[in-house]
Amino acid sequence: MKRTPSAYLGSCRFKLPEICDDREIYDKIFSILDKLEVEYFFYIGGNDSMDTIKKLSDYSLLNGSKIRFMGVPKTIDNDLAATDHTPIRKRGQVYRRYYKRGYPGRPCL
Repeated sequence: MKRTPSAYLGSCRFKLPEICDDREIYDKIFSILDKLEVEYFFYIGGNDSMDTIKKLSDYSLLNGSKIRFMGVPKTIDNDLAATDHTPIRKRGQVYRRYYKRGYPGRPCL
């Protein structure tokens, strides 16, 4: 992944156990991340995904890992804690907004 452009996106439905309940799974995950030389880990999803990223981040802090974990909130069923909704836009709407207003390096039309 480190040597390829863009991002690798996949999906899973696995809920990590608490760290104190099963450290073995965390050791395996971190072993794989270290082998792949991952330095930054972005995890996209809803409430369960944000729970997962917190557990990975906590484990990283407990073990002195230099991997940085970031949760990217994105949900279709509004299951994110502390939010009342997640706006959904069509690609064209976002494009038109930037096209009309302009963005750095491109003049407004």
